[in-house]
Amino acid sequence: MILEEIKNPLDPYELFLKLYELPYPFMLESSTDGEYSFAGFDPFLVIESFGGKNEILFNNTRTRSADDPFAVLKSLLKRYETNPCKYPFAGGCVGYFGYDLKGLIEKLPSSTLKDINTPDMHFAFYDTVYIFHHPSGRCFIASTGEPETKKRLKEQRAFNRLKAAKEALKKNHGYKVSGITSLPQLDSTFTMAGYIKAAEKILGYIAAGDIYQANLSQRFSLPLPCDPLHFYSVLREEHPVPMGAFLKLPEYEILSNSPERFLRIRGNSIETMPIKGTIKRDKNRFKDMELAKMLKSDPKENAEHIMIVDLERNDLGKVCLYGTVEVKNGNEIATYPTLHHMVSTVRGVLKEGIHPVDAIRSCFPGGSVTGAPKIRAMEIIDELEPTARGVYTGAIGYMDFCGNADLNIPIRTAVVDDRRLFYQTGGAIVADSDPEKEYEETLLKAEVIHRALRRLSMENKKYHRVSI
Repeated sequence: MILEEIKNPLDPYELFLKLYELPYPFMLESSTDGEYSFAGFDPFLVIESFGGKNEILFNNTRTRSADDPFAVLKSLLKRYETNPCKYPFAGGCVGYFGYDLKGLIEKLPSSTLKDINTPDMHFAFYDTVYIFHHPSGRCFIASTGEPETKKRLKEQRAFNRLKAAKEALKKNHGYKVSGITSLPQLDSTFTMAGYIKAAEKILGYIAAGDIYQANLSQRFSLPLPCDPLHFYSVLREEHPVPMGAFLKLPEYEILSNSPERFLRIRGNSIETMPIKGTIKRDKNRFKDMELAKMLKSDPKENAEHIMIVDLERNDLGKVCLYGTVEVKNGNEIATYPTLHHMVSTVRGVLKEGIHPVDAIRSCFPGGSVTGAPKIRAMEIIDELEPTARGVYTGAIGYMDFCGNADLNIPIRTAVVDDRRLFYQTGGAIVADSDPEKEYEETLLKAEVIHRALRRLSMENKKYHRVSI
């Protein structure tokens, strides 16, 4: 591996602007208190899964298989295994697991309409990565030389790829401006009455003893009134988060503004940080502090949170050594520009021989976005939600060649498909839920994106990308 520091480094977004026109650029960004952000482009291998069938692009050749996509991904990662690096991600795969992979893990129905043309799984393998270390303000380029196997060829490729990564930083991009009068029509998969009716049906299932809670979501969509890059720049300024991501793929783009970690793996240590419990913020500082206290002490919100923490402990227990799973920093308040959340950290020590993909599969999808018990909750979600979730509530992030992984749960996440913006928000329905208030909570969570859209409208400008 070659590692070189960049002099006068840009921030992750400024650097990503220079990569945007290149093949398969990505950015995994921590814009709050995270230690690292990462970016890259031009992977040497891409794997995508559609309905359980896989396509692998390698050396300009496509191969297909009907094997389990988790197993195929694991075998590819093992092919490029290497010794641990100083940094948590210096080469590996970046992408996402879509929520609808659930049907490959458990025998579940699949009656919802899949109307967004995204794969169920997408991962691209990068041998060269930009590494941002936020505490020191330093940025590095790491180049592994993969997929070459002979030492001399690997070293030569690493050198050439490092050179190309430095050349990419010399590119320049900007924006031209033209007028825009208003935002387009906003559509949703639920009316207010329809959402309330679905929530009432979940309450019936709870009363019958089928489940304790289920996460019910609605999906919004509208024609994107600007370039995805500019929309993301506004989103990250309005709502900085610890687990942001931008994946630009040939036919669609994913813009994630997620506050929630699904899984982080370092060596044999694994942790998840489920969010469950939400309350709006207030402009008055003292009222805002009171709202945060109310959330922390609310019996309903705490019961909702504890159910999911217990579910996550059980999920980690499947892959961790007995007695090592524990809750750290339970029921903490995480504050964002539009709302307060309640979050806990659940940690454990992985059993020997457990690969990161095995751990991900065991815990997928996250309990905070399904419900408890998880399998029955997912059956009910499939029954009541009109469209397939796709990327929403799956997992976005990286797995490296050394056994590390870090993935978010894609909430507050948008997909741009054919110039249309799709984003989805949901909330947990429990025994004492008020369906109307639960509907309002989905709007509160969508406020993250609505706020960015309103700002674009107020600017009364339309941005599109041009090369300079």
